[in-house]
Amino acid sequence: MIEELRNTADELSRDGKLDKKLKRRLRFFEILSFVFGFITIYDILFEGFYWFYVFLVVAASFLFGFFVLSQINRVSWDKRKQMIVATKMDIWGVFILVFYIATRILSDVYLNNIFDGNASKVFAYTFFTIFGVAVGRFVGSLVLIYLAEPSRHRKFRFLKRDK
Repeated sequence: MIEELRNTADELSRDGKLDKKLKRRLRFFEILSFVFGFITIYDILFEGFYWFYVFLVVAASFLFGFFVLSQINRVSWDKRKQMIVATKMDIWGVFILVFYIATRILSDVYLNNIFDGNASKVFAYTFFTIFGVAVGRFVGSLVLIYLAEPSRHRKFRFLKRDK
């Protein structure tokens, strides 16, 4: 299903019906999800985090990102421009990525002795949450794009919105 939503967004982009800011936002959340997903898998495999707790954190934060945060920046069909547009692009993801790298280095190098080795685990679970939120926002944005496009493109019956 996600692949079909992604293909719909790509098709709209090729047809010039998707705003460049919205396309950048999708690409940004896709990259952010990939980076934090890789870090999450690394932490599970090599740092010894229990996968079930990580799954619970990621699942809860995914639902929060999908249902709450993806609704903040509205996506709609602009009749004048004849394309799907969105409100302002958020830059918080870049700050989160820089903050993540800085806190991991600080927690591993300096704070580990002060907090008896628990600081890096606290920061890791914080960023597992960010991974779930980023994936939730990515998928939520794809769904909003799908719902905002004209009804002639819609393929999934359960996502159709009556106007």
